[in-house]
Amino acid sequence: MDFIGEHGDNLVEVLSQLFTDPRRDPDIRFLRKVLSELGFRNFRAGWYGGELVLSYVDKRGGLVHIGDELPCHMKTMLALITQLMVARRLQ
Repeated sequence: MDFIGEHGDNLVEVLSQLFTDPRRDPDIRFLRKVLSELGFRNFRAGWYGGELVLSYVDKRGGLVHIGDELPCHMKTMLALITQLMVARRLQ
């Protein structure tokens, strides 16, 4: 998949593909580092309970979020970063 959708509809699917592609490891490490600095540790995209989900630990509350709705600012950042990563892959 090369496009996250106009409203980020395909974001989880695209991120899960990037997380499982060994050639994307440097990009994923950078993404996880940035999100960790913003308070979202251990960010992952993958299968959980038969669904593709995003998971992370909220550093401020120490809560584990698996498949929860993302905060608006995190969703926006992920949409932009993911689309840039996919566009760079196509070059």
